[in-house]
Amino acid sequence: MSIEPEQQPTIRQVVQTSIADTVRRYLDNAPAITRHEEPEGVHQARVATRRLRSDFRTFRRFLDQDWADQLRRDLRALTDLLGPVRDLDVLHMHLAGLIEQVPDSERRAAEAILTALDAERRDARSRVAEGFHEPWYPDLLDRLIEAGETPRLVEAANLPAGPILLKLARKPWRRLRAAVRDLPVDPTPVELHRIRILTKRARYAAEAVSPVGGEAAEGFAFSLSELQDMLGEHQDAVVAGQWLRRRDSSLALAAGELIGFEVSRSNRAAAGWRVIWDSIDSGEPADWLEPQ
Repeated sequence: MSIEPEQQPTIRQVVQTSIADTVRRYLDNAPAITRHEEPEGVHQARVATRRLRSDFRTFRRFLDQDWADQLRRDLRALTDLLGPVRDLDVLHMHLAGLIEQVPDSERRAAEAILTALDAERRDARSRVAEGFHEPWYPDLLDRLIEAGETPRLVEAANLPAGPILLKLARKPWRRLRAAVRDLPVDPTPVELHRIRILTKRARYAAEAVSPVGGEAAEGFAFSLSELQDMLGEHQDAVVAGQWLRRRDSSLALAAGELIGFEVSRSNRAAAGWRVIWDSIDSGEPADWLEPQ
């Protein structure tokens, strides 16, 4: 279902469009999940599962709650299954780009680190393939297709979308603002990771209601995506450092070189995210969310 720009959509139209688009995104990328050569497909499929869960959270009051809550739980299991594959893909792409910066004396050990990482990636994809052969996955696919075609909505979904949906996007934004303001001066990686999750939820909610929020909602979501990317850079560096510290002692020198790069990367991101946040929180991007 598409919504014409000049139309005043109902809640039903907005919800159906958002869910249908995201289900299609998952189905288009699902075939790439078990293929080693397509990390972007895994990324897009994982994003789709997260966006669907976000839609079910944002629009919960207009959905059959038992139906939506069960789908959210099952999608969480799918997201958790895909997570290790995507995380290892990201780690591999980043470390492969750093190998050239490692001293020649440690190059062979650095390449051995990548070989070990490749083995972990294959194991993670094997676990996904095994999971996809279990009965729960075909059943989930059937229910996702149904959700994309005819989501189970309540009578209130026939109301005009207008301010009602904008109010739904306000809650995750306010939760994000409160969490940022509660941060200490020097937040921990765990605290910044939590801010990233809340940023993602606020962004997805803004994107979901963009048919009524218009360009203001789209611009706000774009600003949040920049913040999410910066916080993601920090989290990726933290995860990479943790993974490298678990390497065999025979690879310690090469791992140490790579860890140094990751520490610098995490420090840059930890310093840079505040600049983006200040431009969002103190400027006009979120004005469309606040009641007049």
